Amino acid sequence: MKKSLILVMLMILIAACTQDMQKLKEENKRLLIQMSNLQNKNDELSTELKKCNKLNKILKEEKSYNYTELANLRNELRTFLKQQIMQIEKLTNKTVLMDYVGGEVIKREGKNLEGKLLVYKGKVFSSGDEIRGVRGFFARDTKIQLKIFRKFENKYVLVGESKLYSVKAGKQYIQLENKIVLDQGDIIGIYFPKGYIDVYYNKVPGGFVILSNTPKLGESINLKEAQFTFSIGLMGYFE
Repeated sequence: MKKSLILVMLMILIAACTQDMQKLKEENKRLLIQMSNLQNKNDELSTELKKCNKLNKILKEEKSYNYTELANLRNELRTFLKQQIMQIEKLTNKTVLMDYVGGEVIKREGKNLEGKLLVYKGKVFSSGDEIRGVRGFFARDTKIQLKIFRKFENKYVLVGESKLYSVKAGKQYIQLENKIVLDQGDIIGIYFPKGYIDVYYNKVPGGFVILSNTPKLGESINLKEAQFTFSIGLMGYFE
């Protein structure tokens, strides 16, 4: 009796273990399938990552190449434009193409008249006019400086000036280092720091006024009637 009971219990236990084993096998199989799917997914992601890295590398190389190519093109263009501008600048500085205002550059009776500022009233400039140089017949070595006067109400106020240029005696052309661009109504004065207008002249009205005083920037001048003609004038591009 006892043996039969033990046998029955043993069979029940074996049956239970068999069921558990089957469940474990099924669970293990399911986990293996999931693991395989995850591995496949991981492989796919690794492949995509490699593709992305490769594409990123290509894009970086292409970007670097495009940037270098663009920089080279920009430098070539700038060099070309600078050369063209220099050629145009050389061409525009040829006096044969320029306009001239002032007295005829000839040898006259008078010379070295006392005074510091020679103002030319004979030309009231337009907006955008450009002065490129000074042409004159100088009686001796001297220095000159151009001064720009602008009309405010009824006075001409000094608003700008060029550098000081040294000039040899004789017929000379002084090219300005920097062109002077004028506004509507401007007039020009020529300053002689030695205190003498070292240019040949005649005492015949010709648009020139001599002043003994030298205004500072922001100060004004009072112009009297023109009494002289000097062998000096301005060159540039005027209306």
